[in-house]
Amino acid sequence: MNEQLSAHLETWRPMVSLNAGITSVAGAAVAQHGLHSAGRTAVIFLATVSGYLASLYGTDFKDRAEDARTRPHRPIPSGRLSEDNAVIIMSLCMGAGLLGASWLGFQAVLVSCIALVIAVIRATTKGWGLIAPVTRSLATGVNLLFGAVAAVPGGTLTGLRSAAWITAALFVVETFPKSLLGGLWDVEADRATGVRTCWVRYGYQPMRRLVLAGLAASMVFSVALPAVVSVRAAPYYLLLVPFLVCTALGGRDLRPERDTRAGLSALIWLFRERALLVGAIVAGTAGLPIALAVSVPVIVVGEWHRRVLMAPRMYRLDPDMVADGG
Repeated sequence: MNEQLSAHLETWRPMVSLNAGITSVAGAAVAQHGLHSAGRTAVIFLATVSGYLASLYGTDFKDRAEDARTRPHRPIPSGRLSEDNAVIIMSLCMGAGLLGASWLGFQAVLVSCIALVIAVIRATTKGWGLIAPVTRSLATGVNLLFGAVAAVPGGTLTGLRSAAWITAALFVVETFPKSLLGGLWDVEADRATGVRTCWVRYGYQPMRRLVLAGLAASMVFSVALPAVVSVRAAPYYLLLVPFLVCTALGGRDLRPERDTRAGLSALIWLFRERALLVGAIVAGTAGLPIALAVSVPVIVVGEWHRRVLMAPRMYRLDPDMVADGG
């Protein structure tokens, strides 16, 4: 694979960025109890992904000095992606996302601005303990609300049905343990560079218990959702079962003894479950065929991302940093 292309693909993190897009699609499905406009749904998806890509380029640019010390193989420190290009592409992606939001309506732009503020807070509070994972979780809820507001022309936040807000809360709860766990594979690098994330501040065992509690809350909330939100139970639970299985397997892999590699395995299971949860929501509102069309491609691309991009070098810790006591 071309080195520059691989650098952009690594920055995009397709397993994550596509999940952001389909989360907004889930919001649209809940808001209108179906997906009635393919064109509007596509713009919702693309606008969300564009905004998320902008945040990824921006975060990698911000972290370039730390990455140069602990992960020189990453796109910017390795020279495969220049700093200027990272800033330019970030700006283009942000512009594309706002353009799409503008087409969808004023309230969509308003929610996009809220998401932008949260992204800035998240990027600048990585070393502030629980604040960073909380803001990341809130960003997922905002993604869903973006889709809900943008689903129909003239939609407003204040006019959303309670179903949209409840489903957004579910996605906040679902994201929180995954956001916590995302810091585990970076813990040695964070400690070496003085970034006091949750795992550095509080240690492995307390954070493991918090992750497991979050996973349990996510499972209970998702099972109970049809009791408070109008979805067709049979197709919803059909895709919710594999979501619950992936969540349980992620919790299983988070072992009592500290094992960063096992933590990475747990996180991979949790990356898979997002597309399944979105699929369950869409199946319960728009039907199973549409749900499969939304979720299956994301699952396939996510597996390709894991095998081709993540496995060889992404998130690999530089041996010299470990030797230096990182």
